[in-house]
Amino acid sequence: MNTDKLEQQVQTAESKIAQVDALNAQAWEIKYSEPKQAMRLAEEALALAQSENYLKGIAYSLRNKSALLAMFSQYSEALTVSLEAVERFTEINDISGKASMLNILGNIYTDLSDYEKALYYYDQSMTLYEGIDDKSGEITTIMNIGSIYQQLGEHDRALGYFLESLSINQTLKNQDIEASVLNRIGEVYVAMGKAKQALEYFRKGLTVAEVAQLRRTETLLLLNLGKAYIALGDPENALSFMMQSVQFARELGDRRLEAESLSCVAALHRGLNDFKKAEQRFQQALSLAQEIGAKDLEYSYHLALSEIFETIGDLKKALEHYRAFHSVKEKVFGEEASKRIRRITIEREVEKAQREAELVRMRNLELAKANKALEEANQLKTELLGIAAHDLKNPLFSIMTFADMLLDPNSSIGDRQTQFLSLIKDLAYRMHHIIEGLLNNMTIESGRVQLNMRPVDVGQLGALLVEIASMRAEQKEQRLTSQIEYGCWVKGDEERLREAIDNLISNAIKYSPRGKAIEVRIYRRDKHVVCEVKDEGQGFSEEEKEKLFKKFQRLTAKPTGGESSTGLGLAIVKQLIEMHGGRVWAKSEGLGKGSTFAFELPLLEAQVYEQPE
Repeated sequence: MNTDKLEQQVQTAESKIAQVDALNAQAWEIKYSEPKQAMRLAEEALALAQSENYLKGIAYSLRNKSALLAMFSQYSEALTVSLEAVERFTEINDISGKASMLNILGNIYTDLSDYEKALYYYDQSMTLYEGIDDKSGEITTIMNIGSIYQQLGEHDRALGYFLESLSINQTLKNQDIEASVLNRIGEVYVAMGKAKQALEYFRKGLTVAEVAQLRRTETLLLLNLGKAYIALGDPENALSFMMQSVQFARELGDRRLEAESLSCVAALHRGLNDFKKAEQRFQQALSLAQEIGAKDLEYSYHLALSEIFETIGDLKKALEHYRAFHSVKEKVFGEEASKRIRRITIEREVEKAQREAELVRMRNLELAKANKALEEANQLKTELLGIAAHDLKNPLFSIMTFADMLLDPNSSIGDRQTQFLSLIKDLAYRMHHIIEGLLNNMTIESGRVQLNMRPVDVGQLGALLVEIASMRAEQKEQRLTSQIEYGCWVKGDEERLREAIDNLISNAIKYSPRGKAIEVRIYRRDKHVVCEVKDEGQGFSEEEKEKLFKKFQRLTAKPTGGESSTGLGLAIVKQLIEMHGGRVWAKSEGLGKGSTFAFELPLLEAQVYEQPE
């Protein structure tokens, strides 16, 4: 709605309740373009709603305030206000408002790098939006989930989520959503090294943002245009766009965005060997990051300043910032984060045990005692495995980090030491992969997996995974080909189906000798979607067939390139596919004659989505 019309509604409201609604609507509409004014409107609406005991008005005022506090990086207060808003929406049974509030909570935890809690709140929000068929809310949530994968560097997953958002928005024609999604897609293309494609999306987004007067989105797009021009080797245009971004962010009062813009300007000066200007800009960005408690920004700025001071020969300051970098980074990624994840895991296990104990008491006494004893033993095993695995991740992370530091091209270690360090790093990554497999299996086995069911094109998903896996196949001189039908729609959890398909392709690469062929086929058959991965590898005997999809089975076939194996991959595929109502199978003519691993899922009626180019 036009902001002038909203302001007119505030002025002409016939009652105080109508005035509260109008104030809240205007605050939400201008939260990105004029966040300071939006905060004043939200606080005015909250005071008026409380004086009238208008519960709905109080809830929406709190929602608006929490979103704006997060934009100003006042996360502690934002969390407090957010939780109060959730309670208010629950009291008045406003599902749309509660879903919006849960999304904001997810955004706050994303900014705080607590991705587990962020995904938890996004999942709750998506469930509520799907229940009321709110497409705009669903798009927002999909974009937010994509942003997490974008921050984690999983570009293909992020791009998939953003393209899905853009496709759904074609029917809504929401300019705010359109500009934001175009910006995100451009960011992914920059990260993938495709700056020209990124420029195209950034320019389209900037045009939409300017027309719709979306000032904050416009600021982000200006900054990203600068980054794209850096990638294209055009520092003059890059600096112009980035300085506009700094100015816009300062006017908006968005200190995090201002810090990020300043750091980009600093990095540009550093690339041009203007170390004095680079240091000044990084110091300004560091001060802002420390003021708002953005530790993810703070440690990166300390590292940049350390490198600058080392370059200009001020080793004392270089060491100070390097120590600060490691101290802050440890707080973000170190032991405290692992303890928090472990505590949440155990709390969920306890909640599950309490629910099951209630059912046990309804049975006869002897059976109840036996079941309880077994459950406690299994729970103890699960908790011990989880604690051990999480505790192992900390030292492994440290080993990998220090190996990376010592393998830096600027280090003075010899070739022999470099060889040993590379071996240490490789072994640490293998152990990390094994631990992740154990934790994944533990999660599925304990029943904590909640499928986020929605239409998924298995053909499109499989084609993307084949493209990603092609590099691994090329390293072993294998020929990875595919015959894929698009429009193979099923109802499923895209992330879990991605995991199942990727496991089958990875297994084929892992167990096939060099120079062999691997073929992935995805097609519709009767009322099912079939996915087959055929290889020319080691095959299996009829006796081994019964063991293939069981956990921790060691068979005749061995990895051909020295890869590690947990013995869990096929068992996880079977569990995930059966959770979707499908089935798995495998066939081989015998040892040394290759094999085919496949699954099928119930086919959905045709859906229409835009396919990525």
